[in-house]
Amino acid sequence: MSATGSDEAIGLRHGAGGKQMDELILSLTSSFPRGKWSGVFDDSAILDFAGSNLAFTSDSFTVKPLFFPESDIGALSLTGTLNDLYVCGADPLGVSMSLIVEEGFAKDDLLRIMDSAANVAKKEGIAIATGDTKVMGKGDIDGVIIATSAVGTCEKPLCGPVEMGDVILASRNLGDHEACLLALRFGYGTDLKSDCSPLGSIMRKIRERIKIAKDPTRGGLVSSLTTISQTHKVDITFCESDVPVDVRTRAICEMLGIDRYVLASEGALICVCKKEHAEGVLEDLRGFDENANIIGYVDKSSCKPSLYARTPLGALRRVRPHQGTLNPRIC
Repeated sequence: MSATGSDEAIGLRHGAGGKQMDELILSLTSSFPRGKWSGVFDDSAILDFAGSNLAFTSDSFTVKPLFFPESDIGALSLTGTLNDLYVCGADPLGVSMSLIVEEGFAKDDLLRIMDSAANVAKKEGIAIATGDTKVMGKGDIDGVIIATSAVGTCEKPLCGPVEMGDVILASRNLGDHEACLLALRFGYGTDLKSDCSPLGSIMRKIRERIKIAKDPTRGGLVSSLTTISQTHKVDITFCESDVPVDVRTRAICEMLGIDRYVLASEGALICVCKKEHAEGVLEDLRGFDENANIIGYVDKSSCKPSLYARTPLGALRRVRPHQGTLNPRIC
């Protein structure tokens, strides 16, 4: 991989997302050995190890602002990493956390961030087992970057198959995390909070009855459903009137001209189950959040899998992966 001297030339434009980022990642990782791991480069990778399934994930966090209503980069880093394991059906065992800190960063703020991470780990009963700390020069980075990895066990990996007639559900309002950060950046007066929260309790309640789950982080609902559609070679339709979105998130999207279906969540999940399990799963999801809803269905197998949205007027429109620049520094 040669240096070109141009961010755009190698596809690393700040905030690049959707198809552009997917193509970049594919080009960077095409030569990587995958060994016996399955689900490689998905939310988590799975390894059959000594007769049990070992799940492994890795992530990094560079959110701006570092602190947001009732949460911060510390809680976000633990939550996001654990959720990647939870949605593949795993029970986390331990987390590693590495910090890259800007010279001169306030010690009190760093302690606050670490306390937030520790509180999430304690609540979930997970050890922060190891890590590393580095300091970079003033101005070389913006405050703090956190890199994490986590390992867990997975009795039954959630890998489908996804088939015609299956039902798609959302566990709560979508997009609140990214909308909250955008409101802070633009100075909008709102009491909207990030949905940053672990999915462990929810997943343990429903995972025996679902086929697959996704946490709709960067790229939001569209990215999650597009991944499911393309991975399992099926057409998927979601109904816009059934997708739960907070009125404050809707308002922020309208003011900024942003598609609410690509906004990131950090405490929501999208799951697919058989039709006969849908009402039971929905009831359990609403036990955690009353806004949970059935939002769509799997149409049919397809050699050219596509995602569709049914509008409130009943029209069907094709939804393509996001082509432009996603909002940077959201996770």
